[in-house]
Amino acid sequence: MQILLTNIGNRNIRYKKQLYFEQIESKSSFRDWTKNIWDNFDSENENIELNILDTVLKQDGFHPDKVFIIVSNQVNNPQFNKQDTLYEGEIIQRLIRRDYQIEEVELREFTDDVTNENDLLKFYQQFYIEIISQYGEADFVFCDAGGTGQQKTAAKIMAEFMFPDGKWKILYPREDGSIEEKSQIEYRNIINKEQAIALVRKNKYEAALNILSGNVDKITDNSCFNIIAFTYFRIKKDLKRTKRIWETGNSIQNRNDGLIMSALFPYKRAYSEILYDLFEKKYLFLSESLLIAYHNLLTENYQESILEFAVFYEEFIRQSRSKIEGEIRIIIGESKNKNKNKNTITRWIEYDKRNFLATRQYAERKCMEKAYDYTSIPLAIHIIDEQDFFPELQPLAKKLLPYLDFTYSPYKEGKQNAVRDVRNKVAHEGKYIDKNVLAKELPYYGQLLKECLYEWGLPQEDIYEQLNAIIEKQIRNN
Repeated sequence: MQILLTNIGNRNIRYKKQLYFEQIESKSSFRDWTKNIWDNFDSENENIELNILDTVLKQDGFHPDKVFIIVSNQVNNPQFNKQDTLYEGEIIQRLIRRDYQIEEVELREFTDDVTNENDLLKFYQQFYIEIISQYGEADFVFCDAGGTGQQKTAAKIMAEFMFPDGKWKILYPREDGSIEEKSQIEYRNIINKEQAIALVRKNKYEAALNILSGNVDKITDNSCFNIIAFTYFRIKKDLKRTKRIWETGNSIQNRNDGLIMSALFPYKRAYSEILYDLFEKKYLFLSESLLIAYHNLLTENYQESILEFAVFYEEFIRQSRSKIEGEIRIIIGESKNKNKNKNTITRWIEYDKRNFLATRQYAERKCMEKAYDYTSIPLAIHIIDEQDFFPELQPLAKKLLPYLDFTYSPYKEGKQNAVRDVRNKVAHEGKYIDKNVLAKELPYYGQLLKECLYEWGLPQEDIYEQLNAIIEKQIRNN
């Protein structure tokens, strides 16, 4: 079964061998001109003929079983309906039945503005859904016969996405009477690229790659696909797979660019050599968490930013505490697994009451529990600030301390809170954070991230925005 689909414009019929605009004596609108012809069709029958569309219908071997004609009847836009094709459609319907013996000719009215692409896309989407459901096995032929430029574009773009490959084609009638079969694959490519770019801007790298027919798990000879996969694994902090893509030959364009190499080699960006030596591989993990938190803040993904920042400071505290406990065990001569009922820091304080005196006194003033948990975030950050085993940890600890301990802990909506309290509500209660909530409860948050970047040896820049710009350029050029 073959189904012919066509828009029509003011060049699709001739009256007395002339088109509408050739009728010099006519001062009526196209709508009124065609209505007059339609009203007098029976008496003027021999003076009316098809134009453009007849070139398609005359093709050898082409005899569609059904024809759909899209006509305009801008009832919602009366000031512009003088060019409507409603009556022209009625005329063409009778001409097709008369001249080509095709009885199933159906008109479909578009009642909105024929230059409004959004309304047109919705119309064609619903129209195609209907005919695909009714005639799913048919082959569809679109005749590029007329209509506004917006109509043609909307019809063809939506067809690209809705009709199965191999089940539709476009025929373009030439003025010399020949027919050109046109490919519209570029429409799909353009839209796919724009969708992919929109997803990249939202950090949806895997979805972007899927739209472009790529796969994050495959390294190819397509540099564009590889840089998207590289950034996907980078933002996931999967450094092993990030490095594997980077190390695979010339899989990434400009792979030695400092911005790209900074995912794997801290010396390719500003960094703290002392902290890198202390934390080793964890330095890269922590750096990426902080950069992601900052990127999410700037792109107004506040919940994701707060959660990622929590990953940063919790891991910083965990790693720092582990270093400190290692030094303590050396001093008091205990193995890591000895006396599991008490953590090393508690034993250190009991070993000598002068050890971490300021933290212990703070706990006595602020903690409601009798047994103080020095591994908890509010007390652990004080330990890191007070200790002198690793002075290089203190600058960042001092910045974090008032926002992680009990300084800001009303834990009430609309009040200034500790960042850890807000993080807990986001993680465990699904608390929603928008710009206004952030300003009320965490007014210091943006500045705190900047200060943490500085203390950690990182530039106060949005690394991922820069990577996304590189990806966007490559997508457009791909």
